[in-house]
Amino acid sequence: MGYFIFERLLYTLEMKLLIFDYDKTLAKPIESLTPAIASELVRLLEKNFIAIISGGRDLNQLDRLLTKYLPIREKELLFHLYLCPWYGNQIYRWNNGYRLIFDAPHMSDIERREIFSVLDNFQWENFGIKRIYGDQIEDRGTFVSINCLGKDVPKEIKEKWDPDKAKRLVIKRALDNTFNNKFDIYATGRNTIDIVSKDNTKADNTIVLAKLIGVPLSDIVYTGDEFTPHGNDFPMLELDQIKINMVNGPEETLEILKRM
Repeated sequence: MGYFIFERLLYTLEMKLLIFDYDKTLAKPIESLTPAIASELVRLLEKNFIAIISGGRDLNQLDRLLTKYLPIREKELLFHLYLCPWYGNQIYRWNNGYRLIFDAPHMSDIERREIFSVLDNFQWENFGIKRIYGDQIEDRGTFVSINCLGKDVPKEIKEKWDPDKAKRLVIKRALDNTFNNKFDIYATGRNTIDIVSKDNTKADNTIVLAKLIGVPLSDIVYTGDEFTPHGNDFPMLELDQIKINMVNGPEETLEILKRM
């Protein structure tokens, strides 16, 4: 029994932690994994831990887009898989279903009141937004998400509104100035700006995940697509011990996966 535990410990110490953003890294926005990427992930799960850290997606979305597309013959491999929605502020591990193993502290009431006070009086029309379709603001506990055009905006309007994020960067700078850089603010997705509490970024939660698994930062590889200062992958650059792969889409990610 003791030998088995020792052997298992050595096996764990030899495994790396491979972390991926989801949208525009593993898959196109709102799309599931391609068979080629799914197959490569399964191959890598055999000898590595894999985590998916997404900014705006919740657990159900990640599960629906990812898990069932993995061509896994042995369910035990899923024990190496971690889904980390909402910037990794929640961490789930597979154990006959996804089980929550970490839930980051939520924003304080003072922070929340400050944010909503600003947003309630924010002049969106000054930034060219004359109509908002449905609910615009969502409190997700560890961050506040703004669907700039509203969550019910027609797809064709959403796709054309701000593909290069130039409009949202103007809004982000205005919010940065208003909050005096108290929060981390990202222009992400196609319609979204997120206001995230300090210490709740992808980088902060990567450190948490590494400690939970027992993997040193030097054995972590992170792959993502948003490394500009307004992107939610940008904080990962602060972790100088980890290896970073910057990609411009799933096609580039697939080539990196093949080389891993």
